[in-house]
Amino acid sequence: MIELLKEVGRGKRGARDLSYEEAVDAASRIVTGQAEPAQIGAFLMAERIKMESVDELAAFVDVLRRHAARVQLPSGIDCAGPYDGRRDAYLATFAVAFLLAGAGVPATLHGAATLPPKRGIVLQDVLLAAGIQPHRVPIERAVRIARDTGVLYAHADAWCPPLAQLRPIREQLGMRTVFNTAEKLIDYAQAPFVVIGVYHNTVFERLSALLTRLAYRQAAIVQGIEGSEDLHIDRPTRVLFVQDGEARLILVDPRQYGMDTIKTPAVRWTPAEQLRVTESILQGAGSDTGSLSGSSSGSDAVAGAGTDTRAGTDTGAGTDTGAGTDAGARTDTGARTDTEARTDAETRTDAETRTDTEARTDAGARTDTGVIAADDLAAYANQVLLNGALRLQLAGRAESIREGIEIGRRSIASGDAWQVYTKWKAAWLAAASE
Repeated sequence: MIELLKEVGRGKRGARDLSYEEAVDAASRIVTGQAEPAQIGAFLMAERIKMESVDELAAFVDVLRRHAARVQLPSGIDCAGPYDGRRDAYLATFAVAFLLAGAGVPATLHGAATLPPKRGIVLQDVLLAAGIQPHRVPIERAVRIARDTGVLYAHADAWCPPLAQLRPIREQLGMRTVFNTAEKLIDYAQAPFVVIGVYHNTVFERLSALLTRLAYRQAAIVQGIEGSEDLHIDRPTRVLFVQDGEARLILVDPRQYGMDTIKTPAVRWTPAEQLRVTESILQGAGSDTGSLSGSSSGSDAVAGAGTDTRAGTDTGAGTDTGAGTDAGARTDTGARTDTEARTDAETRTDAETRTDTEARTDAGARTDTGVIAADDLAAYANQVLLNGALRLQLAGRAESIREGIEIGRRSIASGDAWQVYTKWKAAWLAAASE
C-alpha cells in the first residue's frame, strides 16, 4: 500500500494515475481493511487532489461490487443519488421511483445515513420519518418487496458492508472521496439503466467514459439540483445521455412543457416535510391532469443541434442552445481532455462547491415554518413529473420527455403510483417489525 500511496501522493504535478490493476490492488486493500487507517486517509486525500482517472474509478466500483449483495431484478432503472443528501432541496427521486413503478418501470433506490461533504437529508432520513427502519430489514425481504412492488431500497451499509466499515474515516476526512462516486454505481439490482447526478459539467466526459465501461445499456448524467440526479424545475438542466459509447447532450427546459412560471418555494426542509410532500404528490396534490402546454413540437430540445458524439469527445461545446436561455444553459461541456477536465472547481471545499441556493443564509433562503403551502405543491409535483419523464425516456418506456410527462400524469391520476407506494410502505413497516 505504501508504494501505491507514493505514486498518487507526490503532489499535483508529480502524482500519476494508477493503472486499473494497481487501482484494484489499492481498492482491495482499502475495502478489506488490509490498509491502515492512516494509509487509507492519505490515499483518499491524495486522489482527491490529483482527481481520479477513469481506470481508478472503474477499479473502485468493481471492487465494491465484488463485496456487495447484488441481485437480478426485472429490467429497471437505478436512481443513483448522492449519499450526502440535500441541504435545501426536495428529494424528488423518492416520489419518482413510485411514479416509475406505477408506469411499469422498476426502480432502485439506495443509500445510508448521511455523509460528508454535504451531510444533508438523505433517503434513509425520510424512511425513518415514515416509521421504516431499513437497517432492520434483511436483504432477502427487501428483494421480495421489490419483486412485489417494483421498487427496491438497498440499505448500503448492509448490502455493501465495507461502506459501513469505511464510514468513520470518511466522516473524519469530511470531504468528497472516490467513494462518493463509486458507491452510487454498485448497481444492487443490476439495472440496465442508470441516472446519476454531477455538480460540474466538466466531469461529463470522464463520467460518460466510466459509464460506458461499466456496460449500462443507457445512462443519463444530470447536472442536477445540488449535484443530484434530479432535474431543476425553475431553470434548464443539462443532461448527457450515454449509450454504446456515444454521448448525446440535451437541455431539459421546463418552459418547453408549460412549466416556465413554476418556482420552488423557499423552505426549511426536514425529513418529515420531505415525506409529507412526497405522499401528497403521489395522491395527486399539485398535479395538473390536463394536456401539456408550451411548445407544440413533439421533440425535446437538444443541445448541440443534433450532434451525436462519441463519449469522451466534444458534445456540442460552445453551442448556444437558443434565445431565451441564460448563460448557465450554454453547452460548453465536452471540448476538454480528461486531464483538462479536472478543474479547480472540482477540488473546491465543501463551502465553495455549494450552489447559490445552498449558500444563502437561513433568513434569506428558508421559511420560518418549514411547511409547504398547498398552493406551492405544484412546483414539486411538476418536478416529479419532469424527472419521471426523463427516466421513462431513458428506460425506453417513452419516446420523448413530452410523452413521459403524460405517462407520469396517468400513473399518478390513476392512483397506480400511490397504490405502489402504500403497498411498499406497508411491506417495509411489517418487515422491520418482525
